[in-house]
Amino acid sequence: MFLNQFKRVFVFITLFQVMGLYAQQSSSISDIIDKIYDLEKERDPKCYATANRLEDFMYGTPLEEEARNLKIDIQKELIYYLKEKGSAIAKNGNHLKIKRIHLESVLQDLTEYKLLENGNYQYKLTTGTITINAKDYRQYASVSYGYRSILSVEQDLFYFSENKLLAFDTETLNLANEYINLITLVTLKIADINARKANEKTISKERLKESWLLILNESKNKNSLSISKYPKQDRKIIKASENNEILKEIITKKIEAYTTYNSLSESVFLRNIQVYFARQKWPTDLPTSNNLRSYYIESLIGFTRSLLELSNKNSAESNSQIIRPVQVQKALHLFLPSETNTFEDVTFFPNNLTEKLAIESYDLDAFRDSGFHWRILGYALDDLAKENIKSIDPNAAEQLVEGIAQFGVLVLRVAGEISKNDAKEVLDIPAIEKALQQIQILINTYDFTNVKKEVTKINSSNNSSTSSIGKFDIVNNITGVDFEHKSSDWLNRFIRSYSTSLEENVIKLSIPPAFGGSGVACEDLNNDGWMDILLLGGFGNKLLINQQNGSFKDVTQSTHLNAWDNDLKSFGEARQPIIADFDNNGTQDVFISYVNAQHKLYNNVGELQFVDVSNIANLGGENAVAGPATAFDFDNDGLLDIYIGYFGNYIEGILPTIRRDNQNGMPNKLFRNLGNFKFEEVDYLRDISSDTGWTQAVGHSDINQDGWQDIIVGNDFGVNKYYLNNQDGTFSEISKQLGTDKPSYTMNVGITDLNGDFYPDFYISNIVVMQKDEKYVSPNENTTMKFDPKKMANIRTVEANDLFLSSVSNSEISYQLSDNIGRGYSATGWSWDADFFDFDNDGDEDLYCLNGMNDFSVYSSENPFYFEREEESKSIEYAQSDREKNVFFVNEEGILLNKAEEFALDLNSNARSASYFDFDEDGDLDIIINNYHEKATFLENKTSNENNWVKIKLIGSPEAKINKDAIGSSIILNGAIWREIHSTTGYLSVHPKQQHFGLGINKMVTLEVRWSNGERYTLEGLKANTSYEIEYPNEITQKD
Repeated sequence: MFLNQFKRVFVFITLFQVMGLYAQQSSSISDIIDKIYDLEKERDPKCYATANRLEDFMYGTPLEEEARNLKIDIQKELIYYLKEKGSAIAKNGNHLKIKRIHLESVLQDLTEYKLLENGNYQYKLTTGTITINAKDYRQYASVSYGYRSILSVEQDLFYFSENKLLAFDTETLNLANEYINLITLVTLKIADINARKANEKTISKERLKESWLLILNESKNKNSLSISKYPKQDRKIIKASENNEILKEIITKKIEAYTTYNSLSESVFLRNIQVYFARQKWPTDLPTSNNLRSYYIESLIGFTRSLLELSNKNSAESNSQIIRPVQVQKALHLFLPSETNTFEDVTFFPNNLTEKLAIESYDLDAFRDSGFHWRILGYALDDLAKENIKSIDPNAAEQLVEGIAQFGVLVLRVAGEISKNDAKEVLDIPAIEKALQQIQILINTYDFTNVKKEVTKINSSNNSSTSSIGKFDIVNNITGVDFEHKSSDWLNRFIRSYSTSLEENVIKLSIPPAFGGSGVACEDLNNDGWMDILLLGGFGNKLLINQQNGSFKDVTQSTHLNAWDNDLKSFGEARQPIIADFDNNGTQDVFISYVNAQHKLYNNVGELQFVDVSNIANLGGENAVAGPATAFDFDNDGLLDIYIGYFGNYIEGILPTIRRDNQNGMPNKLFRNLGNFKFEEVDYLRDISSDTGWTQAVGHSDINQDGWQDIIVGNDFGVNKYYLNNQDGTFSEISKQLGTDKPSYTMNVGITDLNGDFYPDFYISNIVVMQKDEKYVSPNENTTMKFDPKKMANIRTVEANDLFLSSVSNSEISYQLSDNIGRGYSATGWSWDADFFDFDNDGDEDLYCLNGMNDFSVYSSENPFYFEREEESKSIEYAQSDREKNVFFVNEEGILLNKAEEFALDLNSNARSASYFDFDEDGDLDIIINNYHEKATFLENKTSNENNWVKIKLIGSPEAKINKDAIGSSIILNGAIWREIHSTTGYLSVHPKQQHFGLGINKMVTLEVRWSNGERYTLEGLKANTSYEIEYPNEITQKD
């Protein structure tokens, strides 16, 4: 093979050729290494980064580096205790090794836990029981956390002045590993719960220690366990292990595991170097290729030698006989300063804003899959055989090779850029030389001091009358709102269409599992001053008219707001509603986007009669997968234009790749309103390369307050796009300049002004997932995502929502990620709509975040097919997806705090879209939620306080180039609260364009109206608890 063509070879000696206890210990070490090999050859040799990521994903709160190091120390102390007690019992029976029965006796005395029939573990503490579910344990145990710590203890025993401990036999090793994994999960789960309660974003060393002490204090034999101390090393003892024979055996087994699991060929690895690592051609001339190969390898060995030498020095300064993880971490921090995100992408030199460089995890994985980094470590150890390098702890070795892999890809990436800039046709030695020099300069000039993160703030009201009491009540029965969402029949059948991979012997999904349900809109459709409800779904849409008495009437049948396909014998898959006045005649028209069907536009001709003008509008939709849409006046001509977001075309078998900024979706489309419901598609981007993501959410706002509406695109499987209006009919993508270009799997774009600077802030609902059970060998950015239904059922999801707050300096706007948002135990998970409203009228913005896992169970073989005919479906049991509690953040003292349970908004549902409106005109905002594959939820705001409110509806003038709905105009209330009129926000959600402001104890109102044509007017003397219409330019009408 390619990697074996070098003269360097591994020469291993038999471990510790001595008799007695050391020979027995050597055998135990080999047994443990074999256990690790057996685990990794079947389940992927997990790299250090992936192992850390899994640990962070277990319960959602990531561990700080010091906490992770402490976790290893805790494991080792416990292992030593088990060996100490187990040895005493074994010796009493004249046994030479610790048997399973001996360890079971120790564990029975120490704690109480049991494995249930369903695979879950129950770990009993004196104050209660902690349950570790089967999936969590299975996935955690697939990584050699426990075995590595057991191996580390065996290595340490060589440096204790007195070692009379026996080794575990093979069967007992399994039990010891099982218990170490279990108690670690218990510790992590407790630490996660307490971190959430304290609104901490990470698990600190102190938090982990606190959790471990809690377990100790609640153990059956806490006194015995707390007395046991981990011995100190005797620096006078020098053993043969200083030649790193243990590590060399680990290296051999690691390479075997990589070879067995990945079967990576030379040609594939060489392709990765050219296409993905260096992104430059490799020379085909054999002598040139060999010389380049040798130079590159020697460069990596040189880096590894320096890394080992510095780690060795750090170990000596710490009076340690063994190189520990913390000493490698210290060396890597100096040699290769970097940050790793939740996707495992690595950013090198992160404090250097102009020279930092990011490398995606899939490129690093492709490098690791070769096992090349372990070979390089072996070569470096051979070179340093006479340098008295200390023994390397197994956990430290994992960090060493991770550093080697990162450096290996970094050198190739920089060298490739240099080669192309020098107009070279192929990669050569001078390019690698220059790359090494450039990296060295970056290291030498790097500012290692922590970059001060800009402190963000959000405005919280201080003029509220009293704290709100009461809660939200479900009032579906009282109001007559009865609607159940189902996906359309044709889509349900398509979801269940499988493809079979004979090569992998698995069933795969034909389309990605990203079906987001349908939208909801609230607006006054009959101009009676009361808000009505439009709910969308694949079983038919429903229009509910407010009867002004606390109830709603279903008028859907007479309005014809449904799309039935006679050929498919199915309703259309409706996604995004927009209710807006597209012809500026004073009535609200209706737009609905559809999947693989014509988008519908209905002209409101009055008296709740709608005329289908979709053929005139010609907005497309056929043979495509549309989702979100929004309406705004992009060219300031006084007419509302329509922007439609598109997903990847899974109807044609297109699936997303694992590329961080996925661009194999369908382009989004912008349609200019020509009047009389005629639209034309326009080319709106100066650079079209950013416009083929998998769009799940869109929004509009005047980001830089120049009077022109901009576009925000939330992409699934990619990076979100922020399109700045160039005022000439085109837009430019500026996410990098704004600082919002982080990888995201986005579902929602929420817009408001939280920090009071009169610029929009954004709440982005994301998910970060870990498909722990899926295998990608030598992945790259073009590798297609896999959607094995059984493996998708075990997907791990963590909260990853982003709050971006605006920062304006010299009229230049950028965005900072804000920590001004709490967590709580029921934190955001797979989030969909998340938007702002002032639930208690105190004058600040609160946030309701809808959660709900996707309906993975519909892919199961137990539910292969069903029809959604109205009659036949009555006997069908529909598949249920996992549910998550919604999260409600109340704005208090500069932070958004989770108080969902207090206000009964912690609904355990599968929520998707929502609208906030005052359905009963009692002065507070109520909520309608369109859930996924279940009934809609109508929530009446029953909280009470003495706060005041005011409602403002703007009416624009087409003659003044302001659309009738005043979409794009904004209002500033009392010089403090900024609101912009939107057609849509959030995820498939539409709120009334009438703005509801909470006033707190204020009773008088001053308004500044900023019309979208640039004109501004100040209005004073408005009264609290009153509704007003303001018609351009400044005509005020008080409504009854």
